[in-house]
Formats: sequence, structure tokens, C-alpha cells
Amino acid sequence: MALSYIWSGFFLVGFAAALAQWLFMGDVEVFKRIIDGTFTSAKVAVMDIALPLAGVMTLWLGLLNIGEKAGAIEFVAKLIGPFFSRIFPEVPRNHPASGHMVMNFSANFLGLDNAATPFGLKAMDSLQSLNPNKEEASDAQIMFLVLQTSGLTLIPLSIMAQRAILGAQDPSDVFLPILIATYVATLVAHKGLPTCLRELAQAIEADFSRWTDFDKTARVAAHSDVGVIELMPVADAHQYAFKYVNGHPYNAQHGLPTVMAFGVLADVATGAPLLVSELTLTTALRTAATSAMAARTLARTDSRTMALIGNGAQSEFQALAFQHLVGITHVRLYDVDAAASAKLARNLVGSGLHVTVCTSTAEAVLGCEGGVDIITTVTADKTNATILAADLLRPGMHINAVGGDCPGKTELHADVLGAARVFVEYEPQTRIEGDLQQMPADFPVTELWRVLTGQAAGRRQDADITVFDSVGFALEDYSALRYLAAQAALLDLGHPLALIPALANPRDLFSLVKPTVSVSASGANRAATTSASAQAARLTAHDTM
Repeated sequence: MALSYIWSGFFLVGFAAALAQWLFMGDVEVFKRIIDGTFTSAKVAVMDIALPLAGVMTLWLGLLNIGEKAGAIEFVAKLIGPFFSRIFPEVPRNHPASGHMVMNFSANFLGLDNAATPFGLKAMDSLQSLNPNKEEASDAQIMFLVLQTSGLTLIPLSIMAQRAILGAQDPSDVFLPILIATYVATLVAHKGLPTCLRELAQAIEADFSRWTDFDKTARVAAHSDVGVIELMPVADAHQYAFKYVNGHPYNAQHGLPTVMAFGVLADVATGAPLLVSELTLTTALRTAATSAMAARTLARTDSRTMALIGNGAQSEFQALAFQHLVGITHVRLYDVDAAASAKLARNLVGSGLHVTVCTSTAEAVLGCEGGVDIITTVTADKTNATILAADLLRPGMHINAVGGDCPGKTELHADVLGAARVFVEYEPQTRIEGDLQQMPADFPVTELWRVLTGQAAGRRQDADITVFDSVGFALEDYSALRYLAAQAALLDLGHPLALIPALANPRDLFSLVKPTVSVSASGANRAATTSASAQAARLTAHDTM
């Protein structure tokens, strides 16, 4: 009903505007343009988009229906029964709910979102028949909803069809990114964001506590006028990891995230890659987990309020990490873009956090009695900016400076650092890229791992002002990758990726492309052929998340 009113309102406003233009501006062609535009839009919507998509959906739904009638769905349900028993223990074997869920997951796997809806409703109805308390959702229903929310997609047919309709050169090139991102989203949906943040923080703290075991280096960066592309490597005696990551503040203009990343975990003994994973979503998770881990060590234990300056893609994760890992109950938001703060406030509805949107950094920091306990700065602009000045500091505050992460980009005035005890991840990197870059070479800082291992003091008294100058370090990505690898094995997530050729003779790589000789039926003529499939490139044990 509400949508009907909205669309009616659009029509009436458009008609009134056209009428005014006709009466007062003498534009006699305005109604003709409206009619022409209406028919053009209808043609694009129906002929160019709806009908081709309907054809794709009809084909695959037909195949699913044939599979159901032939007993394939029942067979698949039995095949994955052990897996279903683990995540849906309340659902009996061979119950109709299993088949309905298989149909729903199959449609989702194929990216047929609209087609998946009726199957999902059937599955929910079947699960409701097993629900002893009809007034509340059962654990099975909640788990089914969680898996739906994660966006399970293996082959995004609808998206690829849309890309083909709109003229994309290679409509299928989104397949692998969507597949990999789906695994991580599914993991987070399955375990819950607070649990993932908590476990990631534990993994990062465990690796920081064995800091001396790692071969460390500052990241290798390629800077341009519009952004930066970086490689972040680290290794211990057993595993090697690296992350490819960019930072392009104006990517939103191109419909792309500011930060995009992927990573690799490899075996040191053989050099074989063990895991390839997206790290765009995961970077947001590990950055927030690292911030919260540092705050638990450096902030006052009674900290309950936080000012969050910069409300972009990282802000939700920071807010929730500080809520669940540090105990923050109130967040005060400010961004130069009011729409960003509004977005963040909407996304935090239902989180349990008390949210206040502010109109300036000063209001966010000092607008409550005594000022906030923690200040998190996570801005994106690549400039030497002063997001936080020393006149906003109060005794006992902890500053979590996340946004200053490359040469020429800062958030804190030098006087803020001068008034505080400063902690960093890896000092050689932070002096180049963090807020620390504006301080003299002998300015004293403490690496966080020393505090975690008891080799250095963190906060000495409640009145101390502490700063965690966080630029992101490769060890955090190592921790995230090994966490993802462990969870993938535990939850049976992942997909084989053909990166490494399997050879009959490991020393004969040329066998993949060498010419082979075939003899004709008469045996008289010999013809040379090239067989790249003589040794098919196949994956041995390399999963991708």
C-alpha cells in the first residue's frame, strides 16, 4: 500500500511540474516528451531487461523442475544429509523441509534470487511444521534465514544476464569475485559478526604475542595521484602470507569500494599456495578487530563512549567491534558528508548502541559530559589533514587513529601525538605512513606487541592520553588468512581453484604444451598436433575463500 502511495505521488508531482511548465513557460512539447519517455522506459524495462531475464530464469527453473521430478533433488538432499544434520539438527532425515531447502539453495547458487523466494517460503513453512513454539522462530528457521542473508551464490546467472543485456564485454568475469566474497559473507553470517570479530582479535593477539617469530618488512607501495596499490608480505617458519590492497579515496565515483584486496596463504616448506581469499570484507573485519584489541590494552577499562570521525565503509565494523570487544555503549558520529553519518546511523539501528549524529568533530568529541572516552578517526581523503587537534583532548582519552595510512596522509595534529603516549604496530612502517610521519625520527613510540607480551607498559594511569597510530600491518592479514583457512576446513567452505599444474614429471613443465605426434589410419602420414590437455592443469589441495 505504501508503495502505491509513493508511485502515485511521483506521478502527481511529475504531472504538476509538466503542467506548470506548459502553462507558465509555454513548453507545448513537455507532455509529448513525457509520453515518449514513458514508452522508451517501458521498452527498455520489458523488451531489453525483463524478457531476456525471464528466458534465463525459465530455462534454469525448468531444469530444476526436471531435476525435482526425476528424483535428483531427493538424491542431492540425501547426499548432503550429513551436512544438513550438522547445521539443522532439529530437521529429521528425509523430511520435506530438506528438499525445499535444497531447491532454495540451488536457485540461490545459480543467482536466481526471485526464483529462490517461493522455494524459501516453502522451506520456512515446512520448518514451521517442526517448530514446537509457533510464536517464535526455531533454531532451524533462524539458521536458514542466516544462510539466506549471506547471499549464497555460486553462478550469478541473473547478474551475468544483466551484464550481457547492458553490453558488458565479458559478462561472466564477475564469477570468481562473487564466489569468493560469498564464502566470507557466509562465514560471517554463520558465526555472527561479534563472534568473528572476537575470534579474529584473538588470532591477531596470539600472532602479535609471538612477534619475534616472523620475518617482517614494511609494505611495498606504488603511489599515484589518485591512490595507492600495495603488497603486504609476512612469514614465519611455516607459512607465508601476502595481501594485495589498494586505497583510492574517490572510487565511489566509479562505483567501486575505496579499498579492495585479496590475499594468499602459502606453505613455506614447498611454496605451494594453500588458500586464496578475498580480503576486502576481511580487511574491514581485521582492521576493526585490531583496533578493539589495542583499545582493550590501552584504553581505560571503564570506557563507554566513543566519537567516530569518518563514517565510511569501515565505520560500522569499528563501532560494532568496540561495542562487543571493549564495552562501548554510546557512539557519537561525524563526517563531512552528512549522508555517510546517516547511512552509519541506519546500519546501527537494532545494534544496541546509543547513536548521536553530530555536526562537527568538536561536538562529537566534547558534546557529552567530560568528553568521550575513546576517539576513532577513520577518514579516507589522502591529505595531510587535521581531523583532531590538541585542544579537543581531555585526560584519560584513548585515540584510535586508523585513517592515516600512507605518505602524505595524516589525521592528528602533531601536538596530539606530543601530548600522548603513542603505540604502533610496526615502527619502521608507521614512521613512513602513519601520523607518526610528521614527528622527528627520535620521537618515542612503543610497538604494541611489547605491551601484549608484558615487555612494556601500556596505560600507566587513568589520566594518560594514549594513541594507537594504526596503519595496518601484514601480520594482521596473516592472522586473518589463517583464521579463514581454519574456519573453511571446519565448516567445509571453499572451492578448488586451478592455479598449480599437476605434472606426471614435476621437472617436465613443457609437457603441458609440447607438440605430440599422431599417426593416420594408414600409418603413412604423420601429423604434428599440439596437446595442451596432455597434462591438464588441475588443483591438488588449494582452496579459495
